[in-house]
Amino acid sequence: NDAAAAGHDGAMLRLGFLNAESHFPGLTPDLAQAEHWFRKATKHTDTDYSAEAWFRTGNFYQHYKKPPDYPQAFHFISTAAEKYGHKVAMFDLARMYLDGKGTAQDTAKGIE
Repeated sequence: NDAAAAGHDGAMLRLGFLNAESHFPGLTPDLAQAEHWFRKATKHTDTDYSAEAWFRTGNFYQHYKKPPDYPQAFHFISTAAEKYGHKVAMFDLARMYLDGKGTAQDTAKGIE
């Protein structure tokens, strides 16, 4: 927590995970805190964690936020894919285009 508060984006990502996931013994998920730390990690651009921060924040909006916020997921995942070249984000972005989640359905872009 101290490292995240001091601005270490890797620690921010870890706090996001710890607050989002339900399989850590002794911890109760806190989605508001998860969202806070994931988004904060994306504010640190062009670090070793940038691509992962953008991807994981999009993943949070798509899979953990209740209800899912697909437009936010699309924003973060597309940035991870297009700006940072995150390969898993590229796959997820293709699925979002194919399924029309968070963006207009576009089969050609999904295949691309």
